[in-house]
Amino acid sequence: MIKKLLKALLYVCLMLACLMTVLVFWMRMGEEEPLDYSPLNFELGPEDPEINGYTYLREFCQDNHDTIPENYPIEYSEDYEIQVDYDRYENWDLEFFKEILEANADFMAGVEAAFERPIFMPDREFFPENIAWHVSYLRSYLILRKIESRVLHLSGDSEAALARLADLADELSIHAKSGDALIGLLTNVAMNGILTHELWVYQANIKISAEQLKRFAKDYDIAEYYADAVKLALKQEFQFMCHATKDTSEVGAVAYQIPFMDAPSKAELLLQRTLLYVGFRKTRTLNEMFQLYSELVRQFDRPLSQRNFEYANAVGENGEGKGWGSYINRNPIGGIIRSTLTRSMTLVLNKISMAEVSASATRLSMALQAYYMEHESLPDRLDELVPEYLPMIPRDPYDGQPMRYSKERKIVYSVGDDFVDHGGSEKSFQFQVDYYDDEDAAEHDTAEPTYPLRFAM
Repeated sequence: MIKKLLKALLYVCLMLACLMTVLVFWMRMGEEEPLDYSPLNFELGPEDPEINGYTYLREFCQDNHDTIPENYPIEYSEDYEIQVDYDRYENWDLEFFKEILEANADFMAGVEAAFERPIFMPDREFFPENIAWHVSYLRSYLILRKIESRVLHLSGDSEAALARLADLADELSIHAKSGDALIGLLTNVAMNGILTHELWVYQANIKISAEQLKRFAKDYDIAEYYADAVKLALKQEFQFMCHATKDTSEVGAVAYQIPFMDAPSKAELLLQRTLLYVGFRKTRTLNEMFQLYSELVRQFDRPLSQRNFEYANAVGENGEGKGWGSYINRNPIGGIIRSTLTRSMTLVLNKISMAEVSASATRLSMALQAYYMEHESLPDRLDELVPEYLPMIPRDPYDGQPMRYSKERKIVYSVGDDFVDHGGSEKSFQFQVDYYDDEDAAEHDTAEPTYPLRFAM
């Protein structure tokens, strides 16, 4: 009896071994010929700090990283939070702001010099370490320039204060056009968010001439350059993924090991390489990512409601609801990478659309304020702002139609991610809620981002 059981067990083991051999052979036969990846190539600038501001900024931050601020221009404290982060006009303190500027004068001069160079272009193939040196410091620079503008206003020169914010808007456009891959673009989106919020504070509390408002409204158009910036960032991101895919195939995940983690054991390395050998097709993965990034680049010019991500949606449908069955294919590890990227890209593109809405609402608000100052009333329709106050009405990135406006409610708004015009959000505005609750304000309502015309309330 025991001999029969052992014999049966042996047959089962042999059958499983044969099935595994066939499965591995089937999966290994899943490689493809490489596609032509050249449509996602991009131009690199010269690696010369004398003419390329991108090079100058990276080298300046590398050389001075021990002495320059990261994220906050001084040690974060309760005073700093109240005076700077907590953007209430009544808290502004001239002497406190001057102290911050004096402590960071060299840093500001160094970063400003980068934006004065003739060109500002990426000068190396994209790797995270190539941008980590300057991306983390740009937020500090933005805050310092914001503080500098406040000092000019509190010193009695409000016109120069707004002009300084206009200069900052120009610098943000220069940085966005360099791409800096998606991490740099998201940093730029966050910085434009800080700038637009500052402009709303100025409109509500500071006397600005109608001419200055018109000038800023006409010039501050991030939608004009964000489409090209996103395409360049996606191309840079694809380039990095090409390097990462090749390294993973040849070296394994140990190539991207986090410094503070323990080195993998020999057994772990063997398991990792076995899994990569069986379940990872390098060229097939690159082809799939090329198709994904190419589709994102092609579709980004369209409003969200008109974008048709056939390939990206097919990726999500193939893995959704199949459990372990989704891994039974010729490239399961590549499929995991592709599926993760698809979800991440969707979130990133939504963030960028919200940034466009915020900037467009800011432009409209400034143009409407200039109209209000000259006519002592709001216009019946936004068309009345063209061409004296705006060259054209900013487009809503969600449905491609002009941004919405309600004279009665004194608001400008977008249809949001449900693409339905409900007349604007019913939530409270940022200035009406506690600082720590403002993420739930009408301005951040993704279903219908809505912005108040405080000057007319």
